Amino acid sequence: MEGVLGLPAGPRGVVVFAHGSGSGRLSPRNNFVARHLQRDGLATLLLDLLTEEEADNRRNVFDVDLLANRLLQTTAL
Repeated sequence: MEGVLGLPAGPRGVVVFAHGSGSGRLSPRNNFVARHLQRDGLATLLLDLLTEEEADNRRNVFDVDLLANRLLQTTAL
């Protein structure tokens, strides 16, 4: 999985943007929101739960078990 971590000094929490399809970690809108959260002292992780190849298969977009497991893997780190 690929993600973008924004880590301000002394973060007081973390917000995870988890994307299964469509809008992703490189979205200008998501990055705009993440920057504002970072200015307020929150770390952000913009995360794509599917690879580009996996996202091309629409079945994966609705595979709740796959997406949930990817999210659990990330938050277990």
